[in-house]
Amino acid sequence: MALLFVSGVHYKVIQVNGQRLVGPPDVFVGNEPPEKCEIFISNIPNQLTECDIMPIISSFGGVFQLRLMMKISGENRGFCYVTYICERDALNAIRNLNKVMVYGNRLRVSLSKNRRHLIFGGINPNVPDDVILQGLLAYVQPSKVNIFTKFNGKCALLEFANHRDAAMAKRAFGVHARKFGPGIFIRWYD
Repeated sequence: MALLFVSGVHYKVIQVNGQRLVGPPDVFVGNEPPEKCEIFISNIPNQLTECDIMPIISSFGGVFQLRLMMKISGENRGFCYVTYICERDALNAIRNLNKVMVYGNRLRVSLSKNRRHLIFGGINPNVPDDVILQGLLAYVQPSKVNIFTKFNGKCALLEFANHRDAAMAKRAFGVHARKFGPGIFIRWYD
């Protein structure tokens, strides 16, 4: 774990599962900000790090957390999620960050969609629902599962508590999907 110092505030920095997490700030007290405080930023030049991004995003309001998606090579994947401490700061960032040019790239900014649902499909229709459920739960921990038949196969709709949990499950399960047979897929469902 490292520390990042921005505008008089210390942030913890850790790398977890292909993302670099910065925050929350050491001075933060209270509940985690609601979903509408999270924005999505894309078109980030690959050579930028959290040390380059934090001063830019913090100039528009109090940053609770930065989640910078990383490649195995150590470069960023060109996008990140930023959670501001309050909704007003998130809206201010959306309005103003879209105007920012960084190394020739104009940043693209929007409110995060907070996708929380995944569809796991292409399952053999003869596989019993309890076997599907047991197999899923070996790799992911959704808050709700709905198994149904669609066309010539079965699907499972997985609901998670938040976008981060769903994204981590998609990544973790994607590696193991083939164990369930040919034609298996897992995709966002929203």
